[in-house]
Amino acid sequence: ARVRAARASGLPVSPPKGGFGKGALVGLLVVVALQLASVAVGLLYPGLEESERNFFTSVPPMALTALMPVALIVGGIAGKLWRSTSL
Repeated sequence: ARVRAARASGLPVSPPKGGFGKGALVGLLVVVALQLASVAVGLLYPGLEESERNFFTSVPPMALTALMPVALIVGGIAGKLWRSTSL
């Protein structure tokens, strides 16, 4: 709406382009934070049995590593959309 209003008033305004790299970086950081949180729960949470501790330190980090390309693409697209719709 702001872009349309600015164009109607005669100002040369175009939505900013780019933002894919920053969005992909944010997606990557979210995945790494989830991996570190899972490992921290596995290592630091008292009262876990050995099998539960091994699960938290191995399975979620590996699953999140497999989903990392998806997080990069989705984060990049979200970053691009966020940047193109803001002034």
